[in-house]
Amino acid sequence: MTNQSPNWGQARWSSLQMTEKFMKGLIAIIGDYEVPWGHKLKEPHAVLAKSIRGLDLRHLIADIQCDASVRYNDPKMPSTRQQAYAAHKASLLVVRVLGNVQYSQNR
Repeated sequence: MTNQSPNWGQARWSSLQMTEKFMKGLIAIIGDYEVPWGHKLKEPHAVLAKSIRGLDLRHLIADIQCDASVRYNDPKMPSTRQQAYAAHKASLLVVRVLGNVQYSQNR
């Protein structure tokens, strides 16, 4: 995002990918449910919410979720600096919240 010619779409996609992988990794570690497939963050969030009481990160996920085409500067899916920074910030907040989750490693 600080490059001389930034790719706002790629920045958004990277935020989604980091969040997705962290959520899916946590699902695998907790071990109560199967890890969902795909790039829709609502699905891993729903799975995590079954194991983590009171989890509701939907407002953050809304800022992160994007279509894969954003990384190619598709004119039909333009990305802005504001969207890129919102996705980056939201992804860090999601990881911060989930990073504090207590789970048993005795599985």
